[in-house]
Amino acid sequence: MTFGRSHLLRALAFSLFITPFLLHSAGAQTLDPKYLGHEFIRYDLNRISFAQPSLNRFFHRLHQLETGKVRRVNIVHIGDSHIQTDWWTSVMRTELQRKFGNAGRGLVFPFSIAKTNSPTDLAANSTSTWTNRRIIHSSNSMPAGLSGMVIRTQDPNFRLDLRMVRRESDYRFNKVTLLTGTGPEHVHIRIGNGLQSTPNSINGQRAPRPRPAARTTTAAAKYHDVQAGETLYRIAKNNGLSIQELMDLNSLSGSTIRVGQRLKVSKGGTLTRSMPDYGPPCESELLLSSPRNRGYASTLYFEELSDRLVMQGVPCSPNQRQTTLYGLVVENYLKPGLLYHMIGVNGAKYAHYNRNDLFWHQFSLLDADLVVVSLGTNELVMGQMPQSFPNDVETLVAKIREYAPYADILLTTPNDNYSYSKRHNRGVEQASNYLKDYAQSNGIACWDLYEIMGGANSIVNWRRAGLAQPDHLHFTHSGYVLQGHLLYQALMNAYGFTRYP
Repeated sequence: MTFGRSHLLRALAFSLFITPFLLHSAGAQTLDPKYLGHEFIRYDLNRISFAQPSLNRFFHRLHQLETGKVRRVNIVHIGDSHIQTDWWTSVMRTELQRKFGNAGRGLVFPFSIAKTNSPTDLAANSTSTWTNRRIIHSSNSMPAGLSGMVIRTQDPNFRLDLRMVRRESDYRFNKVTLLTGTGPEHVHIRIGNGLQSTPNSINGQRAPRPRPAARTTTAAAKYHDVQAGETLYRIAKNNGLSIQELMDLNSLSGSTIRVGQRLKVSKGGTLTRSMPDYGPPCESELLLSSPRNRGYASTLYFEELSDRLVMQGVPCSPNQRQTTLYGLVVENYLKPGLLYHMIGVNGAKYAHYNRNDLFWHQFSLLDADLVVVSLGTNELVMGQMPQSFPNDVETLVAKIREYAPYADILLTTPNDNYSYSKRHNRGVEQASNYLKDYAQSNGIACWDLYEIMGGANSIVNWRRAGLAQPDHLHFTHSGYVLQGHLLYQALMNAYGFTRYP
């Protein structure tokens, strides 16, 4: 990129602005000079508002990860079309994993099977026919799950191939958490990394399908006495449980516990159950099957790292003809590091996430330490902030706090844009001001993209610079990459100012 004199002066001014902070904190970050050549961007405003104390719990987890005291930190980024392509979030994932360790790709979904745009590092194909729903139009009979999407096939012998396309980062995995539907109509699934298809017939006769092995286990119930400083979240995590599982085991209605309280951390007794036939080289363990959840989460471990996952239907009875897939979490469980989960759905609003119970029941599986929310664009297409907007925001924050009670929250304001590509959208400033006020009043951090990009009508400058698309609403790849670097810098600067014992 070539800089003019005004651009260089702007970059110099920004450098002078940030230098005192660099002297104060070795953890502070500066942008690569190639991102400083846009005089309309307010680099001086690129900061996380209300980061202290709103993000202190998350920053403490990052510090523990850096010092080897914990092995995993999870960030979940919820949004709409601005993040479905993963251009913005992939920058965050790459930069954070470069600093704190690459634990894997995190939550993924076969977007192309759902006939929608996909991140470029994911490839999926299937010879079967699949129906799909997004969270904006899911129904009670086919609700969207954790990915904000769902696909379903009636082909009992389906085969689905998902592959990680090698880009800048190595996202080979040896652990997969598979989110599927459950019930007598759902087929069992065999999984492998290059699995050969099971033949459909032998000598003209239909080949018999293997039945899943029944597994019987006998174990005594285990208990844990609560110590000072312990939380329900930590006790659950240390015993391989979700918070909801621990609450169900102990009939708890809330997350409050007291020192000396005895908690059951395993059910014990004799249990016989049929296990899905995943075949070698995997082992599987059902993690989530509570009545509150209409799906299963199964975790599988591979002996070797792989960039490919093959799923194949294995029906064990004539009634098993259906498969429902909500998403997968892929990671390298042997490596400590950070996972950055992207949940982006074209056209999504706060209200769409709020009304989907299955999404939230599965949300707790991600064990989030930080939840980033980038919504609001689709609520403002008429050019003004709707009356329901404050309630929708408050409801989503309440659900995050219910299903991820130990996660910090970071709200990002919508970007400046045009309503229906014709006129400046006045509603963006209204919504941004509301989000900042709400964040300040409720102990939540906020990143003001609207002001950072230049405020009212700044989308025109981004378009002229090749950073925004002709619709004056979405960004180009370069524009999203720039946003990713801006947010990463703001987050790391806030982290650098935090002090730890």
